[in-house]
This record gives sequence, structure tokens and C-alpha cells, in this order.
Amino acid sequence: METMIKDFNERTCELKKFMLLRVEGSCEETDEILCELRDSLDELETRVLKMSKFLEEEKIAIEKAKEVKAKLQSQHDHLEWMCQHLPKHLPGNIEPSTFDQTNIHPSNERNEQPQQIVPNHAKGHEQDSLQETDLPVVEENPFYVSTQPTSNTNFVAMGLSYITVSEFKNVPKYIHNNRISRDKVNEAIDDFNKVIQEKYTILKSQHSTLNHKMKQKYWKYKEAENEETRDKDFITENDLKSTNQKIKFKIDAIGRAIISILRHCGRIKEIRGGGQTRYVVLGR
Repeated sequence: METMIKDFNERTCELKKFMLLRVEGSCEETDEILCELRDSLDELETRVLKMSKFLEEEKIAIEKAKEVKAKLQSQHDHLEWMCQHLPKHLPGNIEPSTFDQTNIHPSNERNEQPQQIVPNHAKGHEQDSLQETDLPVVEENPFYVSTQPTSNTNFVAMGLSYITVSEFKNVPKYIHNNRISRDKVNEAIDDFNKVIQEKYTILKSQHSTLNHKMKQKYWKYKEAENEETRDKDFITENDLKSTNQKIKFKIDAIGRAIISILRHCGRIKEIRGGGQTRYVVLGR
């Protein structure tokens, strides 16, 4: 653009010179000057047309830039609205559930008897008597088992994935009857995953590292297994009721409706037998 303006100014100066010289000199000189003047005018006209075309293109580019700016602003506003209205549960890989491991492994502390204070004047006599009598054995906690670091502290069990919007829309209305929202179902999935993680953390731990209460749970988990659950992750209704985790899920009318939704969406499979209802985790 600057080059075109510079050329335009140079041609204008030439025209001024030609106008001053048009009355001077011979006719031949005048004709020659006029020819040069005509050529300069033609060239100047061409450059002016180019400048006009360039300006028109710039105007169009400015209008397009304004449209792009408006679209970007609209997109920015939309993204801000999305950030402020994110759903509680998003589909995809489920992060490992955080659950309370309290009482799964026993404490390292032993029950210690209080130390008896002995007067200074009696210490000599006490040292003599220690050689003749054995010290009493300290009574230990009968449920205490010394803990050793296990290789399964970071174990993560297979969990349920969240229900998507499209999946929830395909659930028959007679199952949820408009009383249960998708967020409610996904909150129940969080509770299921906590119980699953608790169960398989206990099962994958070394048996000798568990305290008495957790050993009892360990054998209850084992008793619930059968041929149909072999090599499958599952929990039972009793696991949901007796869990140490803080969960809101309950086996009531709403809870059973949620279980029906999970079964309909292919998240779990029910296996009954032996007076227990087992919920097998299905990969989805």
C-alpha cells in the first residue's frame, strides 16, 4: 500500500511538470511531452484502479474479521456457560474411588503395661531378684497382627462407568417413572465403586495383614463366590448394607429402581443363589 501511494505521488509530480512545460518549446517537443503525459496518465489510472481494488479487498477482509470476532465471542460465552453448568458426572474413564481404609489394617501399636516406678534405694535389690525370677509376659491384643507393607496398596478394582445422557434417555419410563435423575444414578455408581474397591482391597491384601474384623469380612466375601462368579468382580446386597464406606445408596424402592437401570444399561448382571443376590460388574 505504501509503495502504491509513493508511485502515485511521483506520477502526480510528473504531471505538474508536464503542465508547466506544455506551452514551452517547439511543437515536436510539445507532442513528445504530451505522449509522455498520456503514458503517465494511463499508468496512473492503472495504479489507481489497483489501489481501489486493494481497498475493496481490505473492506471485505475487515467485515469478515468482524464476523469471526463475533463468532469467537459467541463461542467464548458458550464455553463459559458450559464451565458454569458442568454435569456432576462425565462419561469416560472413572477415577479410582476414594474410600475409607480405616480398620482394614490393624494399628502397629501394642498394648503396653504401665511401667512401675522403683525407688532408688530398692534398685540394687531389684537387680538381684531379676536374675532369679522371669519377667511377666506382656499381654498382647488377641486381634493384633503385625503389619507388613503389601504390594497391593495401590490396587484398583474394576468399577462401573457412568450412565450417559443417550443411555438414560433409552431407559423405559416405567423403570424410573420420572422420579430418578441421571445424576442420582451416577451417584449410586460412585457408591457401588466404593464398595467394590473396599471388597477387592481386602481380598487382594495378604491375609496375615488383616485385623480380626476384616478377616471375617474376607471369609464372607469368599463364601459368596460360586461357579457363575468365577473370575468376575461382584458385590452382594449384604456388601452394600455392611460396608464401612459412607454411602447414600440404600436397598429400597428407589435403590431397586436404580439397580434395574444399571442392569438395563449393561453395567451389572444379577446372579441369585444361596439366599444372596450378587451384582456382577460388566465391562462397558
